[in-house]
Amino acid sequence: SKLVPLDPGEFFRATDPAVNPRSALPKLYPEWKSLAATEVRYDEATYKKIPKAYIYTAEDPFVSPETQKKYVERAAIRNSTSIPTGHFPMISNPKLLTREIVKWAETL
Repeated sequence: SKLVPLDPGEFFRATDPAVNPRSALPKLYPEWKSLAATEVRYDEATYKKIPKAYIYTAEDPFVSPETQKKYVERAAIRNSTSIPTGHFPMISNPKLLTREIVKWAETL
């Protein structure tokens, strides 16, 4: 079976209240539910060599800060910052998100 998304405006506002409903929003497509259960395999030695950073979305109603922290700890990500956005900062505040990504990239 598939997950059928809501209207893009409803969906993005539900996960990031700062999303402007009049802005251009990406089209949403149905996805197979089984995708979330598919095991992802990768070479751990290669994965460890990839620089990583995490940007916490402090006002995310979808993924709590506690859950984000658990993910960061489990993935052993050492570089992180937080921004005051919901789940989709690339839509609600792309300039702030870009600034944080560039700051991190400049440290590499």
